[in-house]
Amino acid sequence: VEQGAQAMDARGDHAGAEAALLPALAQCAATRLDYRCASLDLVLGDSYLTTLRLPDARRVLADGWTRARRGGEWNLEQRFLPLLAQLEAFEDDVAGSRLALVRAYTDEMRLREPSRCELDVWGRELVATVLVNRVDLAGARAELARADEIRRTCPAAVTNTGSVFLAAHVLRDPAAPPAAVAAVRAEIAALRATASPTDRVVLDQSEGRLLIDRDHAAGVALLERAIAAARTVSSVDAQKARSYAYSILTLDAGRAGEWTRVWQLLGGDARLAAPATCAVGAAAEDRRSVVVVRDGSGAEYGAFEDAHAGPIVDAADLMPAELRDRLQGCAAIDVLARPPILGMPDLLPPELAWSYRGDSAPSSGPIATSRLVIAGAEPPAALGLPRLAPWRSAAPADVELDGPAATPARVLAELAHAGYVEVHAHGVLDAARADGSFLALSPHADGRFALTAAEIRAQPLAGHPIVVLAACHGAQAATYRHESWSLPAAFLAAGASAVIASSDVISDADAGAFFDDLRARLARELSPAVALRDARVAWLAGHPTASWVRSLMVFH
Repeated sequence: VEQGAQAMDARGDHAGAEAALLPALAQCAATRLDYRCASLDLVLGDSYLTTLRLPDARRVLADGWTRARRGGEWNLEQRFLPLLAQLEAFEDDVAGSRLALVRAYTDEMRLREPSRCELDVWGRELVATVLVNRVDLAGARAELARADEIRRTCPAAVTNTGSVFLAAHVLRDPAAPPAAVAAVRAEIAALRATASPTDRVVLDQSEGRLLIDRDHAAGVALLERAIAAARTVSSVDAQKARSYAYSILTLDAGRAGEWTRVWQLLGGDARLAAPATCAVGAAAEDRRSVVVVRDGSGAEYGAFEDAHAGPIVDAADLMPAELRDRLQGCAAIDVLARPPILGMPDLLPPELAWSYRGDSAPSSGPIATSRLVIAGAEPPAALGLPRLAPWRSAAPADVELDGPAATPARVLAELAHAGYVEVHAHGVLDAARADGSFLALSPHADGRFALTAAEIRAQPLAGHPIVVLAACHGAQAATYRHESWSLPAAFLAAGASAVIASSDVISDADAGAFFDDLRARLARELSPAVALRDARVAWLAGHPTASWVRSLMVFH
């Protein structure tokens, strides 16, 4: 099982690896085969980290570490340490103690194997990454300077695209030492000689970030080249670099007050044209942000902020009041936003009718009338997902897939011709891959239980349904700059006319009545944004503490 799962992970089949590993790990509580079971935990924990399923990674890695310690397996412990360090770095809460834990784990690695100088370099670069996320560029520069000093006498510590990507972010400040900037550019030039297509995209994006505040024309040219090249490269790293490049260019245009160019860049590769009236655009990175608005008459306004108070931009405070006031009188508002803002529920107040614009051509609306309900799915217990309450509704569905019948294959088959879809199931975030997020359903005979965004995207939805993801975290936004969760995007790409989803935990007790009311309003109202706004306002009038209702959003 271990070797088979590793092979599936290597070819990117993380769902298959998980389906193979979970039943084997379920036997471990009884068998006490600590070495073998800890080895399985290593494979699954690494897979969860790759897909950024951090709560699952924490559970599995903690189990594996306990088994390795109990069995005195020194080598296994050493293999767990870098994964535990990465987990703390990925989950860094900016103001909390994660940084101390990252330092502790990486110091432990170094002290256990002092002859492996490359571990010291790797650990310092990981610490620098956490400091970058906290926008402590001076602290990150100090860590990288020490890493470079060690690297000069450590042949095993090679410079790679990841190293220069990090260095370029740290040194983007025009006040950074010119010698350090020149050294990174020299390393980029050397790496380009043997770079793969993916690496060339990353290197161009890295050098473009490094230069945009020093040699503006050269920086813009490199970032635009990275975007163009990424269109022909399907790797995750290339798409990350493309997204970073778009964000840098968008913020650069905002700083220059070039509001029309901001709109163009927010349209991305899809070349989305923002509505001529009643539209909002937004992008943010580190402490910087730009917001643009088109009011009811089509006039453009914008605001650029170069230094928010903290490293995490609060969507609720992103838009200045004077820009929000420009939207008065708009019946409905379209929002174009870059990650991580895309998918944040509090960008605009709940009393406004607004929706996020997707990157697919919008459908005119459902052309089928059948209602499909997916509920009561039974994903593997090893995932630790809480059991959802039974689905409740005042009206029966035309087609209901409940319990063991709610498998990925059955759901895909029924989705093809539905006109209205309600999904009452857990959603699981994979922030690393655009199409890796999934709905946790009942398993097939082969153990596969995940209906991924990639599978949804590939299934044409002939009925152009409205899809309601009444799932826990159905629209959760990633905390990573390059990608927001893609389940709504996948349904839209497959042909859905609109997707309504929440970034919060939905109240099982109240969901049935609320979504029945929402469905009735959608039947009367052409605009899903207006229908959701009206349903939300009505519900909050009687249930003022129902915070999950505020987290519902429309994607179209």
